[in-house]
Amino acid sequence: MQQAGVKLQIGFNRRFDPSFRRVHDVVASGKIGRAHILRIMSRDPAPPPLAYVKVSGGILSNANSISTSLPLNFFMERYAGSFVAEMKAFVTSIVEDKTPPVTGIDGRIPVVMGIAAKMSYAEKRLVKLSEVDHV
Repeated sequence: MQQAGVKLQIGFNRRFDPSFRRVHDVVASGKIGRAHILRIMSRDPAPPPLAYVKVSGGILSNANSISTSLPLNFFMERYAGSFVAEMKAFVTSIVEDKTPPVTGIDGRIPVVMGIAAKMSYAEKRLVKLSEVDHV
């Protein structure tokens, strides 16, 4: 993208959600001390269809990128403000010729983590991200 001079922004709208942003800012500021553990909990209402499971990257890859289990109406209602903020940030990056706040690298990181986690589980060993970063 950089070589072609094309701007890419990944749709990680939760980074623009005020609640998520406050948590990020408090942790980044050090106000609560140094974070050592991050526990994320996500629950789907039902297992995905078998056809999807066969072609997906598995739960580790899917959960790393985005929670797809939320009903669309709730998701749009809950995160409407962050969608607007996300689009404004992208338009600003184009108009002001700046790097978008969420780039392709941000989208690549959870994919690499998911591949490493899947390998680690299958091979029953620690897999370093550098082992799969070339993918």
